[in-house]
Amino acid sequence: MGCCNGNKCEQCSNTNKGKKCKKDADCKNSRIEGYTSKNTFSLINYKANVNELSNWMHQEGYEYKKGKKVKEGPVFMFKKIVKKYGKPDILINKKKGICIWYVNQKDGDIHYSIELKDQYVAHCVPANHHDFLYSYVKVYVPPDKIKQVLAVSGSVSYDGLQKLLYARCASFEANMATIASVFLVLNSKDPNYVYQIKNRYASFKKNNKYVKKNLLKNQKKYKKKFKQPYYDLAFPNGCR
Repeated sequence: MGCCNGNKCEQCSNTNKGKKCKKDADCKNSRIEGYTSKNTFSLINYKANVNELSNWMHQEGYEYKKGKKVKEGPVFMFKKIVKKYGKPDILINKKKGICIWYVNQKDGDIHYSIELKDQYVAHCVPANHHDFLYSYVKVYVPPDKIKQVLAVSGSVSYDGLQKLLYARCASFEANMATIASVFLVLNSKDPNYVYQIKNRYASFKKNNKYVKKNLLKNQKKYKKKFKQPYYDLAFPNGCR
């Protein structure tokens, strides 16, 4: 028996069971209990549908800044990410859900992974906005630089064991400006973070080029550090 039986979906899909159909393909659906994976349930010519995030708490589509309506929010950003990176590897359409794209620096992209969360984290500097988009990069942060790196912004965090740093903001432009500021710190330069954020759109290409160059340089310089199953700051004597 196929998916379509007697003009109704019987198998192959939890969400489409009972739906009218003419062929098996009409019953197939990538979403199973709130989880999707493009590796297992791939769709051809996938297009973003905000209904896929219908159960998320934060449906904000815009906010007013200086009297102007500015598009913002995780659901709005979902469309922009899909347009560039395609279907997420993981999509959880539940309260406090998450979408994840595993990029692994393919095609020269700086990202290790991208996460979009059902969050709206208030952030008042350098101006009022909300955070929900996470950009992860694979980088080694020397212990003597970690405090300066984390001081760039409250939206920067680092996993010393996996050597993963993330910047969290409301756009790729802002995340890129933040990561560029981190590399300025690693290069012992003034990050001038407020300037970076205020000029995030105009400087996006420049920041992207700077981050890509220094990311590869860092990974080459600290090649052995990436293989360490510990972080020097926590365990300076290494494994025992």
